[in-house]
Amino acid sequence: MSIYNTYMLYRMNYLTDFGGIYRRYKREKGRWDSHLENTKQFIINSVEDKKGTIVVLGSGWLLDFPVDEIVNRFNRVVLYDIKHPKHVKSLAAKHSNIELVCGDITGGMIEKCFKLKRSQLKSDLFNIVSYLSSCKFTIDYKADCIVSLNILNQLDILLIDYLKQKGVKSDKQLIKLRKMIQERHLEFLSDYNHTVITDVEEEWYSDEDELLGVKPTLYADIREYKEQKKWSWNFDSSMTYYDDKKVILNVTAFNGFANP
Repeated sequence: MSIYNTYMLYRMNYLTDFGGIYRRYKREKGRWDSHLENTKQFIINSVEDKKGTIVVLGSGWLLDFPVDEIVNRFNRVVLYDIKHPKHVKSLAAKHSNIELVCGDITGGMIEKCFKLKRSQLKSDLFNIVSYLSSCKFTIDYKADCIVSLNILNQLDILLIDYLKQKGVKSDKQLIKLRKMIQERHLEFLSDYNHTVITDVEEEWYSDEDELLGVKPTLYADIREYKEQKKWSWNFDSSMTYYDDKKVILNVTAFNGFANP
């Protein structure tokens, strides 16, 4: 689904969040480096026997993507995200095999949520999971492999925040929605050879590095993926993501194959 409504994306905080990712990367001053390198190397290893067309979902700022290796290996590189920064557009202009697509990887949930009225969301009879269940993400071209790039558990975060602001108070419903969105993403990927990198939980630390708690960020079941690599991402050490704790994200990467 194409994204064309800038006002909608602004009101739902997608544009602010998109820029915030790069600002956090700069603020962390190298603390992301091991995560970025682990991600790039995992992708390189995962596609070493692939060629043709590769689709990258959640391409973002390309901080965690091995551009040179992929551009030289594949005939077509499709970068898919809600928005593309200027430097990514400039990069694409220099490579005839890079294609940029702006779209909603949830398959239309962003627009459907934006159109909801507060009165609907506050109704005890309204079921947000049922309302969004008809949304389905698809692509209309052949892909030899797809990379889900640190996006699996990000697909629901801003939607959940928006729905909370609009009046949805049922944590049970919101957790069901998160699970559905993540499961739908994995279902889409199952039709293709795919690589997934995602964080699965947050660890919270005090200013003195005392562990304060752990919160899951992934609700979909990924146990069927046997070959998994795991590492930690020093996501926020300056207490700006939360104002009272540092955040380390535990990351899992794995490969899956197209359904026969």
